[in-house]
Amino acid sequence: MVARLEGRCIIPFTGPGGPVLMFAGSGRKALSRMDDLDGRDGGLECATVVHDVNQMLAVIRGRVGLLLDQEPGSALRAHLEAIDLACTDARGMLERLQGRETGTGSFPVLDAVQSTLSLAGFRREPRGWSRLGDGAAAGAWRIALDVPGDLVCGLPGQVLREALANLVTNAVEAMPAPGDLEFLGRAKGGRVLLEVADGGPGIPESLRDRLFQPGASSKAGPGRGLGLAGVRSLLERYGASLELGSTSGQGSVFVLDLPGGTGVPRDIGESQAAVRKSGNPGQGAVVLVVDDEPAVRNMLADVLGELGCAVTCAVDAGDALARFAAGRFQVALLDQNLPGMSGAALANSLRASDPCLAVFLMTGWGDDQAFAGRDLGAVDFTARKPLEFGKLRALLDEAAALHARRSHERGPVEDEPDRPEE
Repeated sequence: MVARLEGRCIIPFTGPGGPVLMFAGSGRKALSRMDDLDGRDGGLECATVVHDVNQMLAVIRGRVGLLLDQEPGSALRAHLEAIDLACTDARGMLERLQGRETGTGSFPVLDAVQSTLSLAGFRREPRGWSRLGDGAAAGAWRIALDVPGDLVCGLPGQVLREALANLVTNAVEAMPAPGDLEFLGRAKGGRVLLEVADGGPGIPESLRDRLFQPGASSKAGPGRGLGLAGVRSLLERYGASLELGSTSGQGSVFVLDLPGGTGVPRDIGESQAAVRKSGNPGQGAVVLVVDDEPAVRNMLADVLGELGCAVTCAVDAGDALARFAAGRFQVALLDQNLPGMSGAALANSLRASDPCLAVFLMTGWGDDQAFAGRDLGAVDFTARKPLEFGKLRALLDEAAALHARRSHERGPVEDEPDRPEE
């Protein structure tokens, strides 16, 4: 059963704790994908959630990238980088939700620990560690990082951060602020052992034997006890494990047994902290943006405008065709899931009118099905949302260079229309 409320689609399904009502974007978009997704693994419920979350992640990453590109001060930059990293990790979670692997590769353990602490609101100060909003005195938290800087594990950074975030969150909730946290990392027989210890009350003896079972929780408040069970399951997919360590004395100790890493450490996503202003072929490009989601459309217009582009926005294919004329635009950024005519079909129409146009097709659906069975002959680039700011800039450069090459090969065109107003 699918119902609508104020233009949004309500899809009831059964989750781990019973019936769940999911609000899935616009009813039009959700229902338009029902036939394609209802019989596939994950189903309509999963796909629509992924689409809507990816749309909002695209807005957040775009806005954060725009702020980072304006060279903020160090304090603000740290917060923006933490937001950007959280978006990267959220995208990895969505990919796993659809059965797509986050990736493989090596990652420095100390970097994962430090970025996890940043995501949890911790910051290092001259007098010690502080945590945002906990009311403790500045520098009062006692955090020990005994992890070699060259210690590398064979897990994607996003996976290790997700596991550590769960352990850190549990520890913070178990301790009065300020508290104690200790991270001890070492290599052993081609593996990496990472211990996470806290100064809380410890794990009750009655809970230890079933600690990693779904539903096991020592919390008195709300919670389903799915965290540690989920973390262990996630780590096992990558050849790692999670165990409860020593329980003597106060506090809890968890031990992550991770595969050792090799080669140059790489994360699954490009950090936007590395993005800086520089000369690029895309600067000054004339761009047509077509997306029916206002937040995404406005974000793209602002980001592209900051990059020096002249931007015209359209809400759907009909609006885009009314604004389009051969020679008027260099690049078109099209959402695939437009009302009526799809982005791929619109690309065919635009390129038929202007063979030099460079076309970039985007989708918020988290898999490749949005492009499956489509005629993409007129499409030059495809990408899934959310796009990193640096990747958007790089694709814009490629698209502008492609348009210039096509225009040069084609030769001059008479009576070229004026450039659009910004």
